[in-house]
Amino acid sequence: MSNFFLKYTNLTWMLVLLLFNQCSNDKNYTINGQVLEAYLGDNIANVDLSVYFSELNGGVYSTGYTLVAEATTNSEGKFELKFDEVSAVDFLLRVEKKGYFTREFIFQRNDWQVNEKNTELLRIYETAQLNVKIVGTTSQWKYLFKLADHSEECETCCEVSSYVVERGIQDDKVCDVFANQTINYEYTNLLLGEGSKKTGSIFIKPGLNLVEINVN
Repeated sequence: MSNFFLKYTNLTWMLVLLLFNQCSNDKNYTINGQVLEAYLGDNIANVDLSVYFSELNGGVYSTGYTLVAEATTNSEGKFELKFDEVSAVDFLLRVEKKGYFTREFIFQRNDWQVNEKNTELLRIYETAQLNVKIVGTTSQWKYLFKLADHSEECETCCEVSSYVVERGIQDDKVCDVFANQTINYEYTNLLLGEGSKKTGSIFIKPGLNLVEINVN
């Protein structure tokens, strides 16, 4: 009876050790972090995050990305992403929420370490639109109008290049911008030259911003 109990005990310990070794050999990524509004620094809840990887298979690089993990931020804007180790060239982390510009972050495979806690602080921008109306009362003016640098890395946002506004009617421009920032602008009367330059600024609120500039 005692021999049977001893054999049973030894078998139990062997199974425990086997399971322990299997668990210790598991390799996975853990990414903890927080999502903030880029300008104000406020926590953002209910943000969806998705991790994709570009596969490295036998020295061949994949041209696409495969989804490996998803998460949603809590009331403090915090999240945790966990997934098994993969043979990756790099990772793409997509961050999105209605009312915000979707952002995609690229991480190289060595940026995140296996079986360690990796931390990321992510910033996203609230959406807004800018409607600039440049108004003049006569037909004898021509102005050079320019917005200063703003909404960095936004491919769909208002251009910062100068453009000419002429005729005695309003020039109506509507385009995307990041909310919660201040955008400077300047305009110059081309008939009067550099000495006629005037400047101003616009604080951008979420949603549609209607701005009328009278150049007379």
